[in-house]
This record gives sequence, structure tokens and C-alpha cells, in this order.
Amino acid sequence: MIKAAGSPSSAAGPGWLRLWAAWVAATAIGLGGGLVVGLLVLFLLMGALAGAVDSLSVGIGIVLTVPIVLLPAVAGGCLIGAILGIGQWVVLCGVVPWADQWVKPTAMAVAVSAPLSLMMAFPPTSGIPAPIAGCIRLFAYTQVLSGAIIGFYQWLVLSRQIGGSGWWIVACVAGPLLGMSGWWIPDYIPAASTLGLERESLRQAMGGEWFMVVQALVPLLVFGAVTGLTLVLLLARQARREAAPAGAAVPDSQTT
Repeated sequence: MIKAAGSPSSAAGPGWLRLWAAWVAATAIGLGGGLVVGLLVLFLLMGALAGAVDSLSVGIGIVLTVPIVLLPAVAGGCLIGAILGIGQWVVLCGVVPWADQWVKPTAMAVAVSAPLSLMMAFPPTSGIPAPIAGCIRLFAYTQVLSGAIIGFYQWLVLSRQIGGSGWWIVACVAGPLLGMSGWWIPDYIPAASTLGLERESLRQAMGGEWFMVVQALVPLLVFGAVTGLTLVLLLARQARREAAPAGAAVPDSQTT
């Protein structure tokens, strides 16, 4: 069901564009803020637990190595998901009556995906640390897994409200996959042909600091844009179905 008072008036009306823009902003802010808070908590907990284990015997310390890593990841992931879910809830609560069901599964999804992503991005290397650039790149790849888990948990809510919502999982995987282009594609865009500057790439043209800001923002915005477009299409189709007379079928051209 779509709230009549808060929903856009038509599938092509400007209300859907406002909803999409609000979703992009809420997702980028929520996920960005969640990552800052969640990672801070993760590293603080890991440091505290590691310090406590240092006072134990070597054998017990080895046994507790996995909990030292995974438990903070679960706690940090739960915070990341909760903040992301709250940001998206702010947008949803004025549009659909089931918005209150959104935050909990989102928090649970990231609590599940965070330790899995951490293990994939930083596997045991027999004491030999991987190059930091490789770790960062590999961690980015694990976000596809995170997107799939987040999409599945959120789909559990959508599937009870909107038909054909399986596309939500696809969007949550495609969003991080496309968003990761912000990590390396600008390196290969010649600035001389685009900005008229005598530099080899946009990284050099913009400077390291500004380029890092772009690298951080692009994945967040792309993830919000892809999932926001999917949400708008799903809600628009649902609105057409609810507005159609009883027994009337919505044309196939309007349900794809």
C-alpha cells in the first residue's frame, strides 16, 4: 500500500523524482555516517579486546583471535546498518505505511555481512600482511556480497508489500558493483582532453585529497541512485495497480 497523502501523484510526476533524490541523499548520508561510526566502534573494540587478550597465555590468545575480530565486526556492522536503515526510513515513512519494518532487517543484514566481508578482505596471511592497496581493493569487492545480503534482508520486507520485488536484490548488488568504478576509473580518464589541463589523469588534476573525496562519495551516491531508481519503479507500479479498477489488469508495458 502507498500512502495517499505522501505518495507522488503519478508514475511520471515530479513527486517520484523528489523521492528518488531524497533516497539518494539519505542513503549516501546514512551509509557514509554509518561507516564512520561503525568502523570507529569496530577498531576501538578490537583494540580493547586485543589488549585484554595480551594478558592471557599464548594458547588462549590464539583461540580468542577469531572472536577478537568477528565480534567487533558484528557490533560495528549493526551500527552501520542501523544508521543506514534510519536514514532510509526517514524517506520511506512519508510514503509507505510499512516503513517501521525497515531499520531492523537493515541492521541485521550489515551485522551479518560485516564479519564475512572482513574475513574476505583480510584473510589470514601467515603473519605476512598484504599490501594496503590490495586490501582496500579487495575490501571493495566484498561490498558486492554485502549488497546481496542487505538486498535479501530488505527484500523480506518488500516481498510482503510489493509484487515483483526480487529486482531489489539485483539493485543492491548492482549498486556497489557500479559504485566501485569511482575507485579506479577516474585514474584512466585523461585530464588533458576533459579539463584542458596538462596532467596524465583526473587524480593528478584534482590532487590527491580531492580525489580521495570523490572516491569516497561516488560509491555511496551510485548505490543510492541505483536502489532509489528501483524503489521508485516498484512503488510506481504498485501505485498503478492500486489505482486500477477492481479486476482490471495493468498492461505489461507498465509492469516491467
